[in-house]
Amino acid sequence: MTTTNTASLQASSPILTPAKHREITLLLDEFRRATLTEGDWAARAASYRETRQTARVNYAALQAQIPANQPLTDEQLAHDVLRKLLPHANSAAHRWQGAWIHWTPFVMGDLTAWQRIAGWTQDGDVLRLAQALFDFVHRCVEEPTQLDAACAAFSAQPVTKGLQSGALTPMLNALRPDAFALLSNRTRQVLNYFGERSFLTALTDYPRANGALQALVQELAGALQISPLNALTPSDAFDLFCQWLISERQFSLREPRHWAIAVGDDDWVWEEWRTGCFVALGWDELGDLSDIDRREFLRRRDSLAAQHEHWSKRGADQAWRFARQLHEGDSVLVHRGDLLLGVGTISGPYYYAADVPLAHRFPVEWTELAPRQLVDVDWRKALHLLAQAEFEQIMRAPALSADALAQLAQSIAPAAEREPPTYLKFMAPIVDVLQSMGGAGRTAQVMEAVLTHANLPGSELNRLSATGISRVKNQIYRARRALMDLGLLSAGPRGVWTLSDAGQETQLTAENAQQLLDDLAYRQLLEESLAAESPHIRRLTESSAEYNAAAYETPSPPPERQSSARNADGEPADKELAFDTLRPQVVASPQDMSVRHAPAEPYTLAQVAAAVYLDEEVVARWVQIVQRKGQAIFYGPPGTGKTFVAEQMARHLCSATDDGIRDGFYEVVQFHAAYAYEDFVQGLRPRPAAGGGLTYELVPGRFLDFCHRARQRNGPCVLIIDEINRANLSRVFGELMYLLEYRDQAIHLAGGGEPFRIPTNVLILATMNTADRSIALVDHALRRRFAFIPLFPNYDVLRRFHAEQQTGFDVEPLIRRLEQINRAIEDPNYAVGISYFLRPNLADEITDIWQTEIEPYLEEYFFDQPERMEAFRWRRGAESGL
Repeated sequence: MTTTNTASLQASSPILTPAKHREITLLLDEFRRATLTEGDWAARAASYRETRQTARVNYAALQAQIPANQPLTDEQLAHDVLRKLLPHANSAAHRWQGAWIHWTPFVMGDLTAWQRIAGWTQDGDVLRLAQALFDFVHRCVEEPTQLDAACAAFSAQPVTKGLQSGALTPMLNALRPDAFALLSNRTRQVLNYFGERSFLTALTDYPRANGALQALVQELAGALQISPLNALTPSDAFDLFCQWLISERQFSLREPRHWAIAVGDDDWVWEEWRTGCFVALGWDELGDLSDIDRREFLRRRDSLAAQHEHWSKRGADQAWRFARQLHEGDSVLVHRGDLLLGVGTISGPYYYAADVPLAHRFPVEWTELAPRQLVDVDWRKALHLLAQAEFEQIMRAPALSADALAQLAQSIAPAAEREPPTYLKFMAPIVDVLQSMGGAGRTAQVMEAVLTHANLPGSELNRLSATGISRVKNQIYRARRALMDLGLLSAGPRGVWTLSDAGQETQLTAENAQQLLDDLAYRQLLEESLAAESPHIRRLTESSAEYNAAAYETPSPPPERQSSARNADGEPADKELAFDTLRPQVVASPQDMSVRHAPAEPYTLAQVAAAVYLDEEVVARWVQIVQRKGQAIFYGPPGTGKTFVAEQMARHLCSATDDGIRDGFYEVVQFHAAYAYEDFVQGLRPRPAAGGGLTYELVPGRFLDFCHRARQRNGPCVLIIDEINRANLSRVFGELMYLLEYRDQAIHLAGGGEPFRIPTNVLILATMNTADRSIALVDHALRRRFAFIPLFPNYDVLRRFHAEQQTGFDVEPLIRRLEQINRAIEDPNYAVGISYFLRPNLADEITDIWQTEIEPYLEEYFFDQPERMEAFRWRRGAESGL
């Protein structure tokens, strides 16, 4: 085996202590008994070999294309370097693009989107990154003894920030498995636990981790001879063991701990944490703490403490503790003083988000968002470690009641009734500064110019909050967010503040900034008030015409829900049955929600299959998936009939009852960017008070209302969520994330009251347009809770439709044209679908369809390649026989 200077030196003493050796040996025995057959072992070994063979082919091809000792200048070739050397998730889009598929992927979604998120948006960034990546791999493969130097040189380049051992070692291992171990997050955790080490994800830590991991595999070589056929090498068997240990065995490599973290006084900060699914800490000037040692941290801390009057070493130490002691699987309790706002579980490693406040961050999956009142707590630090008993006691505290939540909401008066917010005075300076910079500026430059404009004393600038962020800078960031809400700033590249077209033309002052904020607050209040109303009421509010009030009557509740029984006070005796009667101002009545009742006769699988022009076996499998999981998403590009298929499935599910009682129903809800938890589950709504002003009522949202009505039925009830990915799903679903996975459980909702459970007869079908948002970008927690059913262009459907409808239209030239276009698009998520052409009069309509629907879509996709677009215009198709 080839050796490296530090990577492959065999340890002078065993990696494992006797106790750890016994522990891991017992787990390996369990692994052998619990997992694969000999045939499965052989298939897995073949998969490992094929992945490595593909890597060697990719590397050889790049070697032939990239000239030696010359910088990369071809951006397309640079993208090929990234696609062929970085490990990608096994998705249809990645396979289509020829990306290197690996079982421990780094690139999960669209490569261009990943580059934008990573901040590689400046001219030449992709070229420099690809050059650095290829040079690193080439140097390691050709000179494995120089691993230390290669890792240090690669990590020192600004453009390589974020590429750590998990992203780079899959290719090194594929090309030289004798010299380089695959150090994924899983294998690193297992190595640290059993080897009692503390290796980091940083690439500069890889040489030492590589040597230790190779030594560990050598110590376990005998126990790793798992298959009688020796289908896997010991190294690959150990990698598979690590996957099983964490993913399937769910072995705890450390006891999870519980942390309380303060969110500060600003409501908008907690809103960002909650909707963005993260927790954060300040002391941003310390920089990224992921790949530095304690000595370097202390040097930075002491230097900054000497520069900033309000810094304390003890306060800054919390950033180190945050980055180093919190781990995936730990619980976090977010609080503001003695009010507990939310509880979550850390779902990934620490990361540093440059150019935003509170830059030290961990991703979090929220498990509970019901506020609780804390008793006898004295958490003075931003970060506090809780004992197990303390954590359990807190979690037993009841959620705030609906009345308490209403009082909390009423304590926040409308914008017009409050003192002007502090951040208001920074809004006009931000616009002025950006206009003077030509419309855009880097964060640090804008911040410095705005602070100079404000002319604040240094003591005020350096004053820190409990979470370690400058209070003044926090207000400037809040002003930036307000400007984005107003449409004066747009979301540009990371680290760049950019004016929108409206911002370029606006002359903003403190006075008209206040007016704009008041107008925005009014619009939000009005929208919240009307969100639950019928389309008729909404149209009344949008029109300037005068209406006769007597012309509108509140719709009556459906016959099966009316109740004439009244108590002594004149209220309906059965409040559950009278729910619709009591809520004319709460949610739209069922007649206004396009309820479709189950057909009187069964709507069979054969009828569904005929309607969607697919085989009955395919539809039967879909039904089985929905009934097993309870909820499913039909996903695919535009024009594949997702909504139509969902409605046909809903008709069948509602009518397919064993007892013959078809009293189920289905309805459709459309998600959009402004959709929120308060619209879907429940929330506080402003109502005019008798003496003036506003009161707040806890109102059930669309889903709760649906479930209330479904409980009165025997048959299945199906909610169709159209365009589910247009909304912020974590925010919309809230506690439903738990209930969708554990259908037999009940949980208290944020508004309190009785525990809520999703009725057993409620099914959810959703549609998702992948051209709007790739499935890879959907919240991973949501992906576990839904079954995903793909609907991509199926040309046989087009053939069957025109054959059965006897339209006389020859679809083969059209299909060839669509195949040509979709190959050029190179991404199935953006493919042109076939439903545009499921028209009985297609021969008369195809010209208009192509020019008014297909061409605009392609123009948007090929906006930066107009010459490619020209090949797909209607006139070119007509010339070639279409």
